[in-house]
Amino acid sequence: MLSDGRPASHAAVFLGDAGSTASTLSQGAAYYYTAHCDAAGRFAVPHVRAGVYALHAWSNGSALADVASAFARDGVAVAAGRDTQLGELVWPVSERRRLFRLGDFDRTAYGFRFGGAPYEHALAERCPADLEVEAGPEAAAQWCFAQTRRGNWTVRFRVPDEGRAAAPARANLIVSMAGYSGGSTAVWVNDRAVGTISGGMVPDASLVRSATTAGEWRLVEFGFDAAILRPGESNRVRFEVARSRGLSGIMYDSVILEW
Repeated sequence: MLSDGRPASHAAVFLGDAGSTASTLSQGAAYYYTAHCDAAGRFAVPHVRAGVYALHAWSNGSALADVASAFARDGVAVAAGRDTQLGELVWPVSERRRLFRLGDFDRTAYGFRFGGAPYEHALAERCPADLEVEAGPEAAAQWCFAQTRRGNWTVRFRVPDEGRAAAPARANLIVSMAGYSGGSTAVWVNDRAVGTISGGMVPDASLVRSATTAGEWRLVEFGFDAAILRPGESNRVRFEVARSRGLSGIMYDSVILEW
């Protein structure tokens, strides 16, 4: 169950290495298992070898398209010949106010222009160098699946004027990437630099190999002074590629701004 009371409908479930800091994609030193929850959040993983595992779950889109957090529990012990009953698991979700969400949170590029398209060499080059969308129901279809060219991609959004009095001290920008193939992307909020998407992540070559759905999932968060935002006015989040090299860049999953 999500901490807001909703069931974790159709969430992806992964049973992998205990005590590991590696991504789930890199796990499996012994064995790993996958499953999906049903509409009520129930799941079962059959035929698991005896041992100690870590349990992970994350949004698979659909009813959980707005859930940016993931669930994790280490030390799940499985004994031979017995069912392991985990009882009710509470998955913490953000209680912050959502200012906008671009795209469904499902670790894929589905929903964006060309996202999930049939294989085509260098399809990312058909995405524009400069792009600007207004946050809302139509924004995802206008946003392209991959940003690789030198230029600026911008999301315009409004902060409700009534939020001025209740504005928190900090805001949080969440960028979920379906794949990352290198390069450096500067992140700006109302022309104030809040961070960079670049070093520290090993490129997965998904865009270099012309993937259109996903490579290795990555998530970065940028906390910043909420005073940068202007209640009652138009605001902008901008992603700037100052230099580009081939098909290096970001394959988008979702962009979320909270405060």
